[in-house]
Amino acid sequence: MIRSSLFNRTALGMAVAFGLVAGGIGVSTPALAKEKEKKEKPAAKPSNSKEFVQAYGPVQATIKAGQDLKAKKASADEIKAAVANGPAQLAAAEAQIKSPMDRLIAGDAAFKLGQMVNDKALMARGLNNMLDSGQLEGASRDQVAFFVGSFAYEDKNYPRAIETLTSVVNTNYADDSAAELLGQSHFASGNPVAGLAAIDNAIKVRTAAGGAVP
Repeated sequence: MIRSSLFNRTALGMAVAFGLVAGGIGVSTPALAKEKEKKEKPAAKPSNSKEFVQAYGPVQATIKAGQDLKAKKASADEIKAAVANGPAQLAAAEAQIKSPMDRLIAGDAAFKLGQMVNDKALMARGLNNMLDSGQLEGASRDQVAFFVGSFAYEDKNYPRAIETLTSVVNTNYADDSAAELLGQSHFASGNPVAGLAAIDNAIKVRTAAGGAVP
């Protein structure tokens, strides 16, 4: 069974991912050609479509209003009332998603709005969009994938849980519940053999990395 602290840890644990979104995600450029005269141009930075930017304006303003109220220590009800139009505004912006960066920003907005209105489904939608954007890398990608898998498990969407948690476990994610949830997702899908194999693989990955197995 999922630990009772999972939902709270989800909200708190996303701080790193949010920081990356707010500050801009670095995009690596291709390697330079060996011949100096054949240097490659840097890869274009991911960008937002003009359609999405236009539709996202009201969402951005609503989120800022909620954040300003939170900074002033307003009550949860006051914040919820201030962002009441946010989900509808977000849906309009999501309809204009044209690029991976659009999807990333929409996902970040959905998660933040979900926190403000205490809407778990909206938070999960945001996490999925951030992950599916393909714009997250390394530890931030693993963290978001872990929470996507955790929400999927809670919703009994075991194929999605298996898909996301498998990648997380294979990177030797520090939180042992990733392997636990992966195994349980296989068990709940009626495949105990795969569940045991997933746990065994998690142990091997942890051992190969020189970590301690609980």
